[in-house]
Amino acid sequence: MSNIKLTTSTRLVERLCPRFTKELDIIAAYGFEGADYDINYMLSEKVGPDWRRRAEAAGKKAEKLGLVIGQTHLPAVNLSGDTSKADEAMRQAIEATAIMGTKYAVFHAANPPGAEDGYSETERVYGKHIEYASKLGVEMLVEIMPGFCRYPITAEALIDCADGLGIGICWDFGHAGVMTVDSPVPEPLDQGGDLRRIGKRLKAVHIHDNAGGVYDEHLPPYMGLINWDAS
Repeated sequence: MSNIKLTTSTRLVERLCPRFTKELDIIAAYGFEGADYDINYMLSEKVGPDWRRRAEAAGKKAEKLGLVIGQTHLPAVNLSGDTSKADEAMRQAIEATAIMGTKYAVFHAANPPGAEDGYSETERVYGKHIEYASKLGVEMLVEIMPGFCRYPITAEALIDCADGLGIGICWDFGHAGVMTVDSPVPEPLDQGGDLRRIGKRLKAVHIHDNAGGVYDEHLPPYMGLINWDAS
């Protein structure tokens, strides 16, 4: 029997209620069985000084509703200038993930001008957060990115990044379906083959579709050009 649950991101309902209030009630009412909590912001600013209490309440609400909070999505860190505020946003989001009892936290690797610097910059910027998360029982997962983000946009680069950092992987089907900006025609990756190469490193997925162009429309599966039967 499959243990796959139909889940969605809290971003789906972010305009229907303030953050960390009624998201889970709405998601449950829509018929979903779980949630990916999007925390791509500073909790203390967007939620307020009682964000820890609200995160604890969200964990309890999920349990009451029979929902699984399978993962969170962490803030991005801008590589230019002072990163202290972004670092604090990361720490708060990781702590909230632990408070809710969620095991996995997904993040975007560093995106420097040169893809060859992607791993070194990711290790520099996120290494301390990976260590902090581990101490709280949270495993950070690095995500495959669309071509215009430069790194990591191939399964090979993603695997090297995850192995170097000692963490798992989140595979985003929509990201992998987006072509690079200078590609003459849409050329989605062989996602089934990539997933087999990733193997046991795969800990989480983001499932959505797109038209294979330079934009990620976040369409339902089979509404775009991704070959789901092959994947």
